[in-house]
Amino acid sequence: MIGPADQRARAAEPSPGDLQVFPSSAAATAAVAGLVAGWIAAGSVGLLGHAWRRGLVWVALGCVLLAALPRRDRRGRFLLAVLLAAAAALPGIASELRPINVLSVVLVLAAVAQGQEGASHRILRWSAEAVALLALYRVAVTSIPLAWLAADAVGTALGRAAETLTRQPLWIGATFAGLDFLVVMAHVALRAAAPSRPREGIFHHPSPVAQDERARQSSVNLGVGSPADRPAGRRWRRPALAIMAVVLGHMIYLNALSWSPLIRDQMPAASPPATPWNPYPHPPGFEAAVKRWTYGDPDHEGGTAWHEPLVRLVLKGLFAAGQSLRGWIPWNMPLLAAILHAAIAWALFRWMAGRPEGPSGHASTPSPSGSSRRRGWAMAASAALAVVLAAALPCVVALSLHRPSLEGKKIVLFEEGFLNWEKPRYGNTSVSYGQYSIGMYGMLPIFLRSLGAEPVLSPDLSESDLDGADVVVLIFPDKPWKPGQVDRLRRFVDRGGALLVLGEHTILDAELLKLQDEALGTQLALLYEKLKPLTFQRAGAKREAIEALQRQERAWKQPFDEREVAERLAKAASAGPLNRFNEVLEHSDVQVRFDSATFAVGGWLQSYQALTHPTSAGIGDARNAFGVVIGASLDLRWPRAGRWPPSPLLTALWGWGDPGNALNYPSLMAKSDDAPGSDPRYDPGERLGDLVLAAEQRIGKGRVVVFGDTSGFTNGVNIGAHVYTSRIFAYLADPGSSPHEPARQAAGLLMILALAAAWWLARTEWTLALAAVALGASLATCTALTHRAWELLPDGRAGPGKANNLAYIDEAHLGHFSSESWREDGLMGLCLNLMRNDYLVLMLPELKRDRLLADGVDLGIRVESVPAEAARQMKIEPGQGVMIGEVEPGKAADAAGLKPRSIILAVNGQPVASSDAFRLAVEAVPPYENIVFRVLGREAFPVVIANRTPLARLLVSVAPGREFTADERKTIRDFVSAGGVFVSTVGYEEGGPSQRLLEEFGFYVGGRRWKWVDRGERGGLVHYKAGYGAANWDDAFGEPKPLGHFKSPYFNGGDYLAYVRFHAAWPIECEDPQQLVISFYPPDVPVVSLRRYDQGLVVVVGDTAFAQNRNLENRDGSPFEGMRENAVFWRWLLAMLRDGMGEGERWFPQKSDTLPEGRPEAPPDKRP
Repeated sequence: MIGPADQRARAAEPSPGDLQVFPSSAAATAAVAGLVAGWIAAGSVGLLGHAWRRGLVWVALGCVLLAALPRRDRRGRFLLAVLLAAAAALPGIASELRPINVLSVVLVLAAVAQGQEGASHRILRWSAEAVALLALYRVAVTSIPLAWLAADAVGTALGRAAETLTRQPLWIGATFAGLDFLVVMAHVALRAAAPSRPREGIFHHPSPVAQDERARQSSVNLGVGSPADRPAGRRWRRPALAIMAVVLGHMIYLNALSWSPLIRDQMPAASPPATPWNPYPHPPGFEAAVKRWTYGDPDHEGGTAWHEPLVRLVLKGLFAAGQSLRGWIPWNMPLLAAILHAAIAWALFRWMAGRPEGPSGHASTPSPSGSSRRRGWAMAASAALAVVLAAALPCVVALSLHRPSLEGKKIVLFEEGFLNWEKPRYGNTSVSYGQYSIGMYGMLPIFLRSLGAEPVLSPDLSESDLDGADVVVLIFPDKPWKPGQVDRLRRFVDRGGALLVLGEHTILDAELLKLQDEALGTQLALLYEKLKPLTFQRAGAKREAIEALQRQERAWKQPFDEREVAERLAKAASAGPLNRFNEVLEHSDVQVRFDSATFAVGGWLQSYQALTHPTSAGIGDARNAFGVVIGASLDLRWPRAGRWPPSPLLTALWGWGDPGNALNYPSLMAKSDDAPGSDPRYDPGERLGDLVLAAEQRIGKGRVVVFGDTSGFTNGVNIGAHVYTSRIFAYLADPGSSPHEPARQAAGLLMILALAAAWWLARTEWTLALAAVALGASLATCTALTHRAWELLPDGRAGPGKANNLAYIDEAHLGHFSSESWREDGLMGLCLNLMRNDYLVLMLPELKRDRLLADGVDLGIRVESVPAEAARQMKIEPGQGVMIGEVEPGKAADAAGLKPRSIILAVNGQPVASSDAFRLAVEAVPPYENIVFRVLGREAFPVVIANRTPLARLLVSVAPGREFTADERKTIRDFVSAGGVFVSTVGYEEGGPSQRLLEEFGFYVGGRRWKWVDRGERGGLVHYKAGYGAANWDDAFGEPKPLGHFKSPYFNGGDYLAYVRFHAAWPIECEDPQQLVISFYPPDVPVVSLRRYDQGLVVVVGDTAFAQNRNLENRDGSPFEGMRENAVFWRWLLAMLRDGMGEGERWFPQKSDTLPEGRPEAPPDKRP
């Protein structure tokens, strides 16, 4: 019998189904470390180099592993699962696609969760779910323009909300608004603090027995029921508190972000430049701080206290730390959000994630076997749906298998604007050298022709020029439009044409401003008329004169209020266009802002975010492959009725929009070039992050693509950005099906929502893992396929009878040169010299066969059956062989030495007796194999012609830092044997990666290796060196002798010699006895050598820095010691190489080329 007291005591004890079991601190730490790993992988924590970001992801995952290590009896299975997941995650984290980086974190978290049980298992699964949702969000905003626009609008709204609290202007997008953190924390808060219904849900149905038991327990427990039995208001108290904590933490971050410019200004400023008398200058304010902390007076004068050195040491460390933090603000302010949300997530996991659990450690409610089977089938269906959706999603939002072509496409280039169509040319003054000699767009038509397009320079955009055009290009138009031009362009787009508009930063047309604000436009026009002469007077003036001009300029600007001018300009810009390119774009919903899109890291390195698009698929941002420098950002406005919103193509995460200053003539940039402290910096109210650099919009049947910068299409920058710019032109001329089409965007959004729902309902980590693998693999595959399909291959064969003018510089093997083209170790001087010799110069991003070689060869011969009389004279059977009737100069047969009236008896061993049989035999030779002709009279020495054609003429390699693979070496050999020219500049110290390739060509940098020989009775083993001279018997390791810096003659003009200079030369050796040694180290050590290899040529220069700017061309155009010897040498060498390929005439240095610049040639009677 159980009495009333026993009943009350039993009722007071919680039943097994009501026990609240909370995760351990270690499990909560592991779950939070997983969230941090996801944020780092997504790039959410601020500006980090990709190597740092990937390394920190592995550090965070290591913390997950250490914190979640299970008890000893479960470690075997746990470690096996983690190792398998880490192996699968390794290539994912190394990927250039950030969603794949995040999905790799999901894999590891899912594996770690498998080794846990109970509450620890639950919160690790939640962590994996949250990171998976972050990956889905990243896929959405980087693949679907509508999602990006929505996220940007939410980010802007959050910035405005923080602005109302702090009274500090804050204009941000999704990146600095921290939407990545909110996506994750929303899921964590809902999971951890949601009301618990043990195992009840869409797939969990308690049995009637369980329901009766719960009702009985509720009545017996006298009100002490489970959370599910509490009133609705109390059940949702914890979720409300959790969400309030997340919102409060995020607002703390946003408030700190809005104050960041003021916080930065309180940090120690950068130290002044070092001088010979002060090589280690202190930061501003350092001495005052030392005196204040030592003596209490910043103006102290007198003796030195004993503890002053200690104060100096401490303050030096604090100032250094402050200077570092100053550089982090605001770019790494999202790290504060990561810290705050990590702390909140730990609290939620630790103290709000409790669930009622049974004795086994898992929430359990009895259910009949039929319900379990139904639940199992439902969960399996949900998992299968998640995997299928994950695999199909990238096919909708990322895949484009269309292969575009520019062949025969008419591209109209508007001739007018702030531009010129010049390209580098040789000359006799500094104007013809250096950065200002490169011209602007003269190489663009040549580049388009190499892609098969037909460029047309149009002076007036007439109807005849636009007739049949596929693309019209406007490059920084700055003159008033002539009547009818804008209307013709609009009709052209409406009918299905494509328009490419390249704008620039801080451009203001006073005449257009007068239409919106006549008074301000008139005042600024008058000011500019006054300031214009000062710009020219300042050039070359002395310091006192410059200061006087600055005082005059300030006096003229004094009547203007800078803030009022800015406000009136903004109002005018909202009413109508204020420059000529926005005048054309007025019928679109894209405008070029009056600002400067300024980068945090030069060249936007590792700062781009290119939306998934055929033009950018597979292009990374480790180098400035997109070609944007300092341009304007774009304003994407709400679309007009009946139009789809504009789509961003290229955005910048880590930069800001520096508003223009209409008073700072002529640049109109925010900071004056003459004002102290005028370095550009982020100020409150300026657009921070998520700048749109390029965008497109469909208008009528056509489309408009807009860039806020012209740099990527210029002669100098297109050298490295050609992969992207070629795709832009192809997309405009032949777009095919784009992932940005409205239907695909809508389908992608629905699939993402469905996938998120499937993950939520399945509630198993294996579903997450399988779907993550499917999504990551599909996204990588679709990106690779799109990259391959949209790869346009330039062809240097400009047309019949024309020389192959394409020159590649290999950048795929980490060459010893800077990507900053005008640094001392840059290669812009080499590029300019190649352009001056009429080469189209492009960087080679990947050394692939199809970039260098095309299938088949143009033999350039006409054959006919051998006449009977000729057969009788040559003593061959009638019907045997074919006779060459004509050999086209410069073609493969001519280069191989075939002559008219020669008799070809067989092709690759197959006898030929007619022109048709000859043609079929040649066509039967597989691609990339050699065509072998057996010629009468030369049977012992068949004529071999490569069955391939070089797409480029020149391949330059500058001391690669990564070794060529076997396939790459074969590709280069085939390229040269087919008629290409390979030039290698490499010294002995950097020669390792080039060694195998050069040895295959018969070259040895430093000479051949030392060999050991038995000298018998004269004393054991000794070593000798074959090559450039007597062996160095004192060097036991056989290192060659460096030759250093010197000049050497290479051309004898009779009464003058032409010299070439070397920076740090090494000897070279070539095993070809017919080599041409171009330059020696006195008296006879080869340093530059050339040899023929089949139909091509190989040139090796034993000097790594030979082609670098430090040895070739200065940025300011100044000569080296008064001479331009190496520019002259390259001109002579390139002409000789073209002559050797039968494509040009020789050029020889003149005597004037060997004299110092500015020194006239002596008259004949005064010459020594």
